[in-house]
Amino acid sequence: MSIEKIDRNGIIILYKEQDWTSFDVVAKRRGILGTRKVGHSGTLDPMATGVLPLFMGRATKAVDMQVIKDKEYVATFKLGIKTDSGDIWGTVIEEKPVDVTHEQVKSAVMSFKGEISQIPPMFSAIKVNGKKEEISYRLKENDVLELYINDELLEKSNKSSDFKAASEDIEILYEDDNIMIINKKAGLIVHPDDDIKVDCLVNRIKNYLFKKGEFNPENENSFAPALVNRIDRNTSGIVIAAKNAESLRILNLKMKERELHKKYICILCGTLKKDTEILKAFLDKNSSENKVYIS
Repeated sequence: MSIEKIDRNGIIILYKEQDWTSFDVVAKRRGILGTRKVGHSGTLDPMATGVLPLFMGRATKAVDMQVIKDKEYVATFKLGIKTDSGDIWGTVIEEKPVDVTHEQVKSAVMSFKGEISQIPPMFSAIKVNGKKEEISYRLKENDVLELYINDELLEKSNKSSDFKAASEDIEILYEDDNIMIINKKAGLIVHPDDDIKVDCLVNRIKNYLFKKGEFNPENENSFAPALVNRIDRNTSGIVIAAKNAESLRILNLKMKERELHKKYICILCGTLKKDTEILKAFLDKNSSENKVYIS
């Protein structure tokens, strides 16, 4: 199959092998597809294996909706050893017998439940000349230093501030600490596309909240405001925005289970022959004209 025939839009669920970073997987897929519009939801450390969703092309707009979904991890522990790296791959520097009950293990695990502050280990997958060295090792001339930096750290440092250049023209119908209800005007896109990368609805909302002091992408755990529903460029109407992850999770669930009802009003040209009718057809988008036709 040629690259031209590969669909560059959609979501792929991959199984990440050990020793691959999440960015490695993204970079590989970008090379296969010949496009940079590939992203991933969540991050798996190099030593971890498991499911890694990849979002391609237009589907990258859905990444923000996926990161707040529930995740499950399966971990294996070896008790009684201490390593210089804080993981199983380091050099054992202390070892002692362990005699604990199931309840004691459960109690220890539950102590990590909730919000906690974690200090990353100083030894973080650092290699010198292709192998791990003792902490006391001093670098010499011509040594090659390799170190792993978590993808999320890179993503944080690369968070775009382009939204600051977006217009401040938004009509807010309702706002509280958790949500905003916006009246989107016709002609405004809700997310960036290939032609308009800055002045879209979501960036206008980010700019508005940034100036209010409610959103700062430089904060380590900052949540980027996200849209719960979308409407087309030439459609006007209500769009709901979530100001935090919990609100987005709840509203996405209510939208999925159809607890939130959407209604559209359409203007037609001509005279209808019937008072009611069910129309069944396919929508065909012409990207070059940026128009959608009914087949």
